[in-house]
Amino acid sequence: MGGVADAFATKINAAGSALVYSTYLGGSQYDQGAGIAVDTSGNAYLTGTTRSTNFPTAGPIQAANGGFDDAFATKINAARSRALRDVAENYSLQQQEFNRAFVLMQFFGYLRRNPNDPQDTDYTGYEFWLNKLNQFNGNFVAAEMVKAFITSVEYRQRFGP
Repeated sequence: MGGVADAFATKINAAGSALVYSTYLGGSQYDQGAGIAVDTSGNAYLTGTTRSTNFPTAGPIQAANGGFDDAFATKINAARSRALRDVAENYSLQQQEFNRAFVLMQFFGYLRRNPNDPQDTDYTGYEFWLNKLNQFNGNFVAAEMVKAFITSVEYRQRFGP
């Protein structure tokens, strides 16, 4: 969610057994979906209201929030949604991004810092850990990633033995 509340649209296949797409729409404040319709091509049209001054728009009739609640209408393109979902569910991409996400999680979780914060300002530490994980084909147990992070000099200097 981007704000206090967001509108959303979800499409499930005809058998009710699989998600076709799901998305949310909103800015930093209260945004509410009020209605949805689908055309013969499978495109969804979502309507509602927004209180967000940063509500995402493309070619708006009204360029800025004009009051307490403003109406919106948006089209969700079925083909584009499916293509984005296919990319997101690609196994190779998931594996590549899992390793990156895992290493980033280690920095936030164990070292409690961004990977480009001092002492590293060029991602060299992040790249080191990512290469180590990639050498073990993403198997963080075999790579002893958690053990390596909590026994690292930086971790011990910052958080004790």
